[in-house]
Amino acid sequence: ITALSVIMMLFFVSGYLIISSYFQEKKYQIYVKKVFGFSLIQRIYKFVLLLFMMDIGVLGFIAATQGETFVIMIGLIVVFVDMILLLVEGNQLDKKNFNAIIKGEH
Repeated sequence: ITALSVIMMLFFVSGYLIISSYFQEKKYQIYVKKVFGFSLIQRIYKFVLLLFMMDIGVLGFIAATQGETFVIMIGLIVVFVDMILLLVEGNQLDKKNFNAIIKGEH
């Protein structure tokens, strides 16, 4: 259970760092799409899909090596929570970057 907690924390911390760097790098492209009326999911769907595939790949590797149903179920919960946190954090970073762009900060 301790190892599972550490793995979950690594997923969340790495996810936060990846999301933050993605939004920092692509903030102007995301802003332009926002101006044209795209929703947050439409603006970052490739990024969400990539993170989802990476999470499922790691889960698949763990399932292949462990083979325990409990580990797989916990892994699916971690992936689900990771996707929810991605959208929540993405929304917060979107608002922050939007305000920074409007103010002219670089």
